[in-house]
Amino acid sequence: MNENLRPEIRAFLEKLLEDKGIRVPDELKETMIADLNQRLQVRFMQIITEKLSVDDLNALDEVALSGGEAQVQSFLRSKIKNLDKLFADAMQEFGQAFLKG
Repeated sequence: MNENLRPEIRAFLEKLLEDKGIRVPDELKETMIADLNQRLQVRFMQIITEKLSVDDLNALDEVALSGGEAQVQSFLRSKIKNLDKLFADAMQEFGQAFLKG
């Protein structure tokens, strides 16, 4: 179900479920991982929209339509300083919020 999920994101989300003590059948686990991933991706998009200008967001749309993930990542890294740190911080905050909830 989550074939396009990056391995490091999958491992992070699986660890969240484990740390929260959630043990469910594999099918339900996949559904939960997909839901968590969707929420995490929304947070990543919030970061991107906060950091990019309207012109850069329009350019990002063009890159996304004509290129692949590698081109999108390259574009974002060229426009957003410390992108990896921003995403890592967002993941940490996301994980803390999930574990508290």
